[in-house]
Amino acid sequence: MRGLQAILVFFKKDPFLKLTSLFIAIILWFFIVVKGQTEITISVPLELKYIPKGLGVESKSVSTVMVSVKGFEQIIKNLKPYDIKVSVDLSKAKRGINVFYLSSRDVLLPPSLTVTAIEPSSVRIRLDEVIVKKIPVRPELAGSLPGGYAIGGIKVEPPFVEIEGLRSQISRIKYIPTEQILLDNLTVESSLTVLLEPGINYIKLNPESVRVKIILRRER
Repeated sequence: MRGLQAILVFFKKDPFLKLTSLFIAIILWFFIVVKGQTEITISVPLELKYIPKGLGVESKSVSTVMVSVKGFEQIIKNLKPYDIKVSVDLSKAKRGINVFYLSSRDVLLPPSLTVTAIEPSSVRIRLDEVIVKKIPVRPELAGSLPGGYAIGGIKVEPPFVEIEGLRSQISRIKYIPTEQILLDNLTVESSLTVLLEPGINYIKLNPESVRVKIILRRER
């Protein structure tokens, strides 16, 4: 009651002037807080977190999402694409197709900014089992031996390597090629350390290189 009485006493003296001042203050507050804000839409990469052990991402419906944010104009002007992060928690995902609905809780923003929209509002992520498979190595030869020489034999050590990847992808792989081995200047038996050709369908390759022994013979 004392607070209310104090306010009434305050407005009894020069009420018009004080009410006008209050009205102007409200207008200024509205202009600073509301009119000083703006909105922007930014394309943000979609991050996938906490993929369950033994599973891997086979496909996802989108790689980026459009995030609309609202805030003070000065902050928006200085906003960089990497200031906003959108991530999906896959810790409870299962093998197969998983649907995740995006919300502001999935968006990491600088302070004082607000998410107003996310497009698309959901993403489909397919997970598959990660397996290890033993695959033979195939030397890739290029060029031609000098005249009078022919290949008498080729030995690879180790002849098999292990690849780790998604079951749906590496089950179709029949062999792992080496990088190209040039034959143009070979005139003696050679033992070379050759890298294996990197592939897009597997996660790990063990080992990453092999020894290739090329045995030559003289043509008659």
